[in-house]
Formats: sequence, C-alpha cells, structure tokens
Amino acid sequence: MPIPKFKIIERYCLNCGKELVLKNRRDIERKKFCSHRCCTVYTHKIGRGSNPPIMTKEIREIAAQTLKRRIAEGYPYKWKTNKQKKINDFSCKDCGKIINPNQTILCRTCFNKRKRKDPVAKIKKKPKHFKMYICDYCSRIYKKQEALVTGKNHFCSRKCQGLWQSENKRGKTGIGYIDGRTPIRKIIKNGIQYQEWRKKIFEKDHYKCINCGENSFIHAHHIRPFKEIFDIFMLKYNRLSKDELIKKAYTYKPFWDISNGKTLCYECHKHIHPQVNLFKRGKRNAISYAKAE
Repeated sequence: MPIPKFKIIERYCLNCGKELVLKNRRDIERKKFCSHRCCTVYTHKIGRGSNPPIMTKEIREIAAQTLKRRIAEGYPYKWKTNKQKKINDFSCKDCGKIINPNQTILCRTCFNKRKRKDPVAKIKKKPKHFKMYICDYCSRIYKKQEALVTGKNHFCSRKCQGLWQSENKRGKTGIGYIDGRTPIRKIIKNGIQYQEWRKKIFEKDHYKCINCGENSFIHAHHIRPFKEIFDIFMLKYNRLSKDELIKKAYTYKPFWDISNGKTLCYECHKHIHPQVNLFKRGKRNAISYAKAE
C-alpha cells in the first residue's frame, strides 16, 4: 500500500508576519494571528466585518462631519449627551424628585402609583361567584366558588370527604365495586376475625416459634390445612349466596378453632411448605402462602 502524501501548509500572521503553528484542523481553517495582541492591533487598524474599509484619520474625520450634519438636520437618531441635558431632564415629572439620567421620566414611587390607578395596567379578571353550601358530613355552612363545585355531595374539607366516603362508599356502594371479583376465601382471610384468631395463637405460644424458639418473623400455621376446612364449608353451604356465605363463615367454628393453629418462624414454616414462596413479613401472614395452608 503506497504511503499517502501530506500537503505542507505554511501560513503567516497578518499583523507581524510571523509563521503560525498549525496543530489541528481547526487551526488550519481559522487561525490568522500568532497572538491575541496581533489580532487587536490588526482589527484596530482596519475595523471589523467582511472586507471593512481601512479606518485612517481622514476617514474618521469625514464620518464625524457627516454625523454632525445629520444631527443638525434633525436626523431620527438624534440624542443628547449627559453634559448637554438640563436639570429638568434629571427630575421626575410628577413629584420633581431628582432621578438617575438613565432612568425613565418618572421615579419608582410615581411609576407604581400610576400603575395602580391606571385600569389598563391591571389585568381584568373574571368575577368569582361564591355560594353557600352545607357539608354533608359535619353539616357546617361554608362558602365556596361555584365553578369549583362538582357532583351532588358537598364537603367543607378533604377530611370530611374521606370520612363520609369511608362510611357510605363501602361494599356494593363503593366506586370500583364489581360483584363477584374478590373470592370468598380471600374475604375471610382479610377479615378482622381472622386477624384476631392469629393474635390469639401468638399469645398462646408467647410470640415464639414452637420448634426453635425464634421470636422474629413468626407466622400462624394451620395444623389442619385451611384449604381442607374451606372445601368442606363450601360443600356444606353451596346453595347459599355470596353474602350469606360470608356471614355464615364468621360463625363457622372450625375456621376460628385456636387448637388448630400454632406459631412457627419463617425457616420452620418454609420446611412445611417448600413449594410456596414465603416472605419475611414479621408478625403478619403473607398472602402468597395462604392458598397452600
């Protein structure tokens, strides 16, 4: 493979004529001066922009004369220097207070006063219509904007709304209720009576595992499996409706027999149910292994 031939580029400073050191591609494309000083001296001589005229003393004198002539003729870009301004130009028009020449005609206080008085300066907002309502939970009379009120029920606060919903929007009257979604077995296990049954078993065994004596990550284990008791219960009362079955379950004695339960730790309970994934959840039973019991 032949060795590629590289072109040697030589470039010199536009101001002093010194040879430039070109290290990379950016330098080759853009570098024109050897230092910042040379760049400032060169731009001072010729000006800025693409192909600017050379700003000699003669050109500068001509530019000053044309500017004076334009000011005398009333050129639109006419201005006054701070020395040419009178004392009245430095004072506020309303109160006569001396202000900074770089500021506007008014001082800050007069400007704010005019802004408050001027109706155009203020943004015209739509009038808010308020109405009196009675809270459905605490029966307190309160005032609220009519546009923000939605729905049939009215509440004075979020707290009252939550308390009212917890009492009235439960079960079949709930917002996301679908009849027959939650199985009966899960309703029994998540009930208050089941939690009390577990607590009684823990108290009976003094919150310690019967096998090893561990007192952390304890579970309530059914000696006779819960699945077996539940199947017998369903065969016995299969003609009843779902609501009647739930009511009957809370009075069915085999579910709440304390002699049918014992306290086990996580490791000991794992040996009895090796096929089920148990979780370390302290004194609370995991829902994942409830089906295997």
